[in-house]
Amino acid sequence: MIALKELSIRGDFRTTVEYLIKLLETSSFQDNSFDTAWLDELIAERVQAEKPDIMLGVICGALHIADRTVVNAFQHFQTSLERLVTYNKLVCYKGMSGKASDK
Repeated sequence: MIALKELSIRGDFRTTVEYLIKLLETSSFQDNSFDTAWLDELIAERVQAEKPDIMLGVICGALHIADRTVVNAFQHFQTSLERLVTYNKLVCYKGMSGKASDK
């Protein structure tokens, strides 16, 4: 059920994922107390899945983009620091060895 909840399909077409989640969350399914007429009864009762809030989807998308941006910026910053430390070690080593630096 978790895998169904995490399934993301983009586009302008309908899927049955929300409906399947709703069916799996019913107490009769979880208690294993359903029979062959169970689905027919749910269809007759017009059980429908709730659509997710559009603003929630927009906010989640924005947070994902922001997270990726921060992670990429931090990785770039970390790489820059590592290069600076390597460069400083090289400069200090050349200075301690007494060799003239190439200019």
